[in-house]
Amino acid sequence: MGKEIYKILHPKTAGLTGKRKPIALVIHSPNDDEAGTSVDFTSAIDFVTDIGYGKMNTARKFSFPITEDGLADDEQLQASIRTGGKPPESLTLWLESHGAPGWLFAGPREARAEFLATLNFARFVRQLERFSGTSIDNIVLSGCFTANEYYNAESSVYFNSPARMLSFLLPEKKIVGFVGQHACAKVSNVYRKTGDDTYTSVYVNPEDAAVLYQNGAVLEAYEEELYCNHAYTPPFINKHCALGLTAETKATTFYRPCQARELVASDPYKYYVEEDSYGEKQTRSAAKALARLQEETLLVAAEETAEATSLTV
Repeated sequence: MGKEIYKILHPKTAGLTGKRKPIALVIHSPNDDEAGTSVDFTSAIDFVTDIGYGKMNTARKFSFPITEDGLADDEQLQASIRTGGKPPESLTLWLESHGAPGWLFAGPREARAEFLATLNFARFVRQLERFSGTSIDNIVLSGCFTANEYYNAESSVYFNSPARMLSFLLPEKKIVGFVGQHACAKVSNVYRKTGDDTYTSVYVNPEDAAVLYQNGAVLEAYEEELYCNHAYTPPFINKHCALGLTAETKATTFYRPCQARELVASDPYKYYVEEDSYGEKQTRSAAKALARLQEETLLVAAEETAEATSLTV
């Protein structure tokens, strides 16, 4: 377990109390409005408070917006975020949401929809920073499979996790994702290999199934050899990564999640990938999207400066 991961997931037991107590803003996925208690917003608030965070939320449920540009209206922000007084120096954004391998932010489980939704979520994070006057230093993607990645040796293709994709777009942030089904207190749907073709289901603590990303790279990761099956792998990942899964084989086909880009970089000859493979396309698209985000951020800053200047004249 990494020290940074532990501090983010267990600030109180890591000694971050008193004046060092961190502040969190908890948000919910609007795609989960009809979901069950596994993504209950009130329970997420209580959990985050219990592990040692102060909260910046009001009593109102706060979901990230589904809009063309990913931005919320001022009324929603004012109703959902506590303001007044000196803003905290930094903030942890905690997203409580359903997820699946390669999918988190979109409604449709489709490759293009997921990429565009990730881009819009990054825009939303920048908006939250402007509104709150606070830097969001950490983002916890408290959903299922948010750090799952896999390299398919047979087809020389891999996919990037939702946590890594967001890290490409918000390179200075520390972003935590999880292997397996994360539900705050425990991670399930992970397995230990107990024989040549036998796997035993286990429950592990969140920090023991977590991966920390920054600038598209892994900073820290869990150490135990854990496995998952493909029961929740979306059809678009099955297709783009040539997994060949069927309804009958998904739950009985196991794989060891990896840090795919680090694995490929460790031996490009052994872990060869095609230029037009899914993971490589994701990475190139993220680089283009980051340039667009940076331009948008500069434009917004210039507009705000011009507006402030006009008010003082």
